[in-house]
Amino acid sequence: MTRGRDISAYLRHLRIESRASAHTLAAYQRDLDDFCARIEAQGVAAWSDLTEAHVKACVAQRHRAGLSPRSLHRYLSAIRGLLRFLEAEGKVVLNVATHVQAPKARRKLPAT
Repeated sequence: MTRGRDISAYLRHLRIESRASAHTLAAYQRDLDDFCARIEAQGVAAWSDLTEAHVKACVAQRHRAGLSPRSLHRYLSAIRGLLRFLEAEGKVVLNVATHVQAPKARRKLPAT
């Protein structure tokens, strides 16, 4: 599966070049595996077939499932990073997740 190899290459890049922590890598792996399963269910056969609407649909599904806004931000960050990596590798022409926004996270009130 080429998507699996692309995700592995991206995570290896994060580990080596960005020195991402093991926790970050594990979370990104889960998020990207979930994303791939969702876009396959939407009928996306190749990275080049992916559109902004597909990404928005995945984020919306996760939001409706109760994922916290912070986790949705991480989910979207993993997707954006992967697509940016694939763009640099010449596997996609455009990062379609660039303008997709996650719901705003609630801010905690300061303790008084």
